[in-house]
Amino acid sequence: VSPVTDDHINPDYAWPGLRELEDIAETAGVPLRERLPVYDRYADREWLSARIAAAIGADDAAGARYRTLLEA
Repeated sequence: VSPVTDDHINPDYAWPGLRELEDIAETAGVPLRERLPVYDRYADREWLSARIAAAIGADDAAGARYRTLLEA
């Protein structure tokens, strides 16, 4: 879900609202969480671009959040 990009998989429909997704996930007992733009199995440094690796390793709130997601 992105507020700035089109849904290229399902272009005839708008992205669902984030609040709507939160409600659906909560009802189902599933945590709604951010995901990195890379799958866990490719998270080894050799698979990451320098830009993504730098974002994950950054000493700031976003970097810490990304690292938390990788460890989840």
